[in-house]
Amino acid sequence: MDLKIKSYNHYKQESKYSLALIYTMLSMLVCVLFSISFIVIGATFAALIQLIAAFIYMIVSGLLRRRIKILTRYVAMMLSIALVFINGIYIFGPTYGFQFQLFPFLVVVFLLLDYNIDVERWNIYVISFITVFIFFVVQYVPSTPIFLNYEMYESYYYAISLAASFMGMLVLLFYLSREIFAVRDQLYSLATTDALTALYNRRTFIKRGQEAFKIAERGGNHFSIIIFDIDSFKSVNDEYGHVVGDVVLRNMAKHAKETLRETDIIARYGGEEFAILLQNTSADQAVVVAEKLRERMEVFEVDSQPYKINRTISLGVMGYHYSISSFEELVDKADKALYKSKALGKNRLTLFNMTDPFYREKRSNENKHKTF
Repeated sequence: MDLKIKSYNHYKQESKYSLALIYTMLSMLVCVLFSISFIVIGATFAALIQLIAAFIYMIVSGLLRRRIKILTRYVAMMLSIALVFINGIYIFGPTYGFQFQLFPFLVVVFLLLDYNIDVERWNIYVISFITVFIFFVVQYVPSTPIFLNYEMYESYYYAISLAASFMGMLVLLFYLSREIFAVRDQLYSLATTDALTALYNRRTFIKRGQEAFKIAERGGNHFSIIIFDIDSFKSVNDEYGHVVGDVVLRNMAKHAKETLRETDIIARYGGEEFAILLQNTSADQAVVVAEKLRERMEVFEVDSQPYKINRTISLGVMGYHYSISSFEELVDKADKALYKSKALGKNRLTLFNMTDPFYREKRSNENKHKTF
């Protein structure tokens, strides 16, 4: 559990560093562009302020790249507020639209800080309040800016400020949506697949099987399932170790998947046991598929340096039948057929047949065991 939490927190921190880096790089670019435009109109002092801000943003970006934790996120945020305040009050005034750059900044505040941490939650409240307060101060409080001789450029800078604000919001929201979809895909993968073999997990197999069973019950296409188990797999772990055992599992699972059709569903059912769902396949056709799989696995050799390991498989096959009441019952019968394959010497397949005396004898033995 601790490892999972640590991994999640690490991912979250990396995501925040990436977002802060994007924000500082965009801010640095905007400052450079503004400084160039100020030089063009002759406002050298304003250009100098923008260049100083761009230089500070560049330092912050370098610190973020090196993952140096010296409150770089807060430096970037407070610098943004200060720059808007200086431009809006002392340099040009509200008619140039610098205060609108605070809109994407509010987005940044909520993305960079963690609402679930008490300290950062209060920082969100405080910084958001300061941001909104600064916006109204710049917008409505009368001020006497330094540069009153550049009124002809008001509409020009107003348009630039609005464009920069919207572009900043678009970039940040694009990054956020990409992160959300990446996390969603990761969670879906974790919920549906087995981490070791990259096959579907047991839960997904049962879910897909239940869907197929309902379709078959309504008169739709029939299906079959195969349960197979790696023979004498425990000896691999005992002789070579669990690391090699994982390699064997992973490679045999991959080879089994490559043997099947793309429409077939194969899952790791548990331990060294696997399950296959064959759509639009009768029991007799499933036997052919199972035999083909058995033959290929029989000659397949896992290369785990310095070892070359070969293991056979035993299989149980069961096709859909109207007398069966649930998908779980179908799996249980295929598992019983697998048990018979094991009992008869392994490396073979068995098609479940309820009239087979083997199953009646097995059930009788189980009942005697329960009695005593």
